[in-house]
Amino acid sequence: MNLGLTLSVMALFGCCVLTSARKQCTVFNGKCFYHVTLKTSDCSDERSDDVTTITDAKLTQLEASVSQRQIEMDKKLADLERQLSFLLGQESVRSVADDPRQADTGQQESSSWRPANDAGHREHGLLSEISDGFASLRSEVALRTRQVRSLQQQVRMTQSTLNRTRSELAATERKLTDTELSLQKTVDDNAALKRTLIQTEEDLASSRRDWITTTQELEETSEALDITLKERDGHKAASESCLRELHTTREDLNEVETNYKNLMVDFKNVSSELKRTATDLKACRKSMPRFCSFEDPILCGFQQDKTDGEIDWIVWREATPSALTGPPSDHTCGNERGSYVYVEATAKDRGQRARLLSQRMFGQGEQCLQFWYHMYGHHVGTLNVYTMVNGEADEDTPKWRAYGNQGNVWSTARLRVPAEVAIAGYTVCFEVILERGYQGDIAIDDFSISDGLC
Repeated sequence: MNLGLTLSVMALFGCCVLTSARKQCTVFNGKCFYHVTLKTSDCSDERSDDVTTITDAKLTQLEASVSQRQIEMDKKLADLERQLSFLLGQESVRSVADDPRQADTGQQESSSWRPANDAGHREHGLLSEISDGFASLRSEVALRTRQVRSLQQQVRMTQSTLNRTRSELAATERKLTDTELSLQKTVDDNAALKRTLIQTEEDLASSRRDWITTTQELEETSEALDITLKERDGHKAASESCLRELHTTREDLNEVETNYKNLMVDFKNVSSELKRTATDLKACRKSMPRFCSFEDPILCGFQQDKTDGEIDWIVWREATPSALTGPPSDHTCGNERGSYVYVEATAKDRGQRARLLSQRMFGQGEQCLQFWYHMYGHHVGTLNVYTMVNGEADEDTPKWRAYGNQGNVWSTARLRVPAEVAIAGYTVCFEVILERGYQGDIAIDDFSISDGLC
C-alpha cells in the first residue's frame, strides 16, 4: 500500500518539480517494515530555448491549464497527507490491539507497550519528515509555477517582438515590391530608350542614304545644267520663231475683240427686249384678280387638296346646318345671297384636316394678304395659313394661326408676304384641323391681296 502511495507521489510530481533531494524512511506497523522513498524525477526543459509563435488563444489556454494543474496538485497533496496520516495512525493502533503477546503477564504488556510507543515516536518523526517533504514539494511547485509564468511573459514579449518584426517585414516587403516595380519600370524605360536609339540609328542611316542620293542627283543636275547652257544658243533661234508666232496671236486677239464688241451690241438689244417683256408681264400680273368673295363658281382658282384623304371645304350660303356654330350669312353681302366657304364639323373625327389651295400668285415687291374668318362653337379646332413656294410649305411654322371659339362674328386677319416670296411666286394654303364635336364649323370669306405693307 505504501509502495502504491510512493508511486502515486512520483506519478504526480514526476514531470513538474526539478530537485536533487532524495529522502528515505522506514515505517514498522508491528508486523512488517515499509520503506518509503521520497524523490523527484529530473524533468529538464529540453526545449526552453526553442520559442515558437503562440497565439493569444493558446497562451490563455496554457495559463488556465497551469492554474488548473496547480489546484489539482494542491488537492492531491492534501489528500495524500490525510491518507498518510490516517494510515500511519491506524497501523499504530493495530500494532497494540492485535499483538497476541498482550494477553500474557503485565511484564509482557509493559515490554510490548514500549515498542509501540517507540513506533509512535518513529511515526511522528516520519510524519514530520513527510510534511517537510510535502512543504518542499509545494515550494518547488510554486517556484516552478513562477518559472512557467515568467516563461509565459517571455513568450508574450517574444510574440510582441515577432508581431513588430512581421510588421517591419511586411513594410520591407512593400518597399521591396515598390523597388521591384521601380526596377521593372527602369528596365522598361531602358528598353524603350534602346528601341528609340535603334530607331534613331535607322533614321540616321536613312538620312545618310538620302544624302548620298541627293549628292548624286546634284551631280546629275550640274551635268544637265551644263548641257542646258550649251543648248542655250540653239534656243535663241527657237525664240525668234516664238516671236513670230506671238505676232500672229496678237492679230487673232484683235479679231476676237472686234467680235466681242459686236456681241455686246447684240446683248444690249436683247436686254431691251427683256425689259419690254418684263413690263408686259407686270401689266399682266396686275390684271390678275386680287379679290375673291367666293361668288364665282370656279372659286377664283382655289382648289381642294385631296392629299391623304382630307375632307373638303364647302361653298355655302346662309347659316350652316348645325346649331350654335358657323356664320349666319356671308361677310361680303351680309345676307343669304352671298357665298362663303367653310368646313363642316358634324360626324368628323378629331385631327381630320381640310386644305384649300389658291392659284400661284406673283408680286413685284412686298404684299399684304387679308381675309375674313368665322370660328364659333364649343368644339372649334384650328385654322392655319401657309405660304407655299414651289409647292412646299413649312407646316411646323404657319404664317398665321387661330384656335378655339372666337365668337359668332366675322373677324379679319392680315399677314405679310415678303418681297422675295412674292417675286418667286407663291400659293396660299388655308388649313382647318378639327376637334371632336359638331359645334366646330370654321368659315372664310373676302380673300384679297394688295401691294405694299399691311
